[in-house]
Amino acid sequence: SNQRVVTGNLRDIVEVVKEENIKAPSLIVVGDVVDLREKLEFFEKRPLYGQKIVVTRARAQSSKLVDKLSNLGATVFEYPSIQIREIEDNENLEKAMDILDDYTHIVFTSINGVNIFFERLFDRGFDSRVLANSKLIAVGSATKRALRNYGLNADWMPENYDGDSLANGLREMLKSDDRVLIPRAKNGRADLIDSISEICKADEVILYESVIDESNISELNETIKKNDIDYITFTSSSTVKYFMEKLTDENRQKVRGINCVSIGPITSDTLKNYDIKFCDQAEIYTIDGVVDRLIYLAQR
Repeated sequence: SNQRVVTGNLRDIVEVVKEENIKAPSLIVVGDVVDLREKLEFFEKRPLYGQKIVVTRARAQSSKLVDKLSNLGATVFEYPSIQIREIEDNENLEKAMDILDDYTHIVFTSINGVNIFFERLFDRGFDSRVLANSKLIAVGSATKRALRNYGLNADWMPENYDGDSLANGLREMLKSDDRVLIPRAKNGRADLIDSISEICKADEVILYESVIDESNISELNETIKKNDIDYITFTSSSTVKYFMEKLTDENRQKVRGINCVSIGPITSDTLKNYDIKFCDQAEIYTIDGVVDRLIYLAQR
């Protein structure tokens, strides 16, 4: 992704290499095959070729985004700002699993929530059949795909993949005698619970929390210090918060001058709270939406 190509002839190629500061490792091609370069430069024609992009997502989830960006020609710097930490000895989850038949709806707001919930479900010797009486709600397409990994289709998903659309849709479908289980992350938005509780009983179970990933702090700060980054991607408010905490005061100021791309409006609001002026947002609130936005920005 960071390749450069210069051409010349035997008389001037040494001077061209010096002027362009070409260094090892390098490859020299001699002869008529050089004329084929314009036909063969497939990598240089990729839409994100030459773009330097920082990915801040948790390491366990970043591979999809990193692979997509790399395949599109970008140089990707992977600096996860959060780690996902499961809540141990989760009594509230155990209590909820004791009364799964009572829940008319189970609302999943993340891939992590889906995976942890089903891991604990299987640990108890249950399987997906115990959810037969519940309608399954997914906040977005990625969460919906995570449910499919367990042989289940979501009964409903909002058109816009955000908390407000989720809450509005639930208000329309819920009745007073329903009971809703919401297994999710610590410090999730309270307005979702409040909105459902106005209609029926809602049980929130905290499955995990996002904590700062303290690895690569020196390397991250050195990368930002070089002023050579084109874009930084953020997929949640917690990635913004902990990414900024990992930076020196000087580098926080530098980040405010870098184009940042967020996955959705909540993350965008968090970026603005840190006075990050160059903030762009995916039109569809997914990883693919972030990638599409980066392609659009790079080709303007």
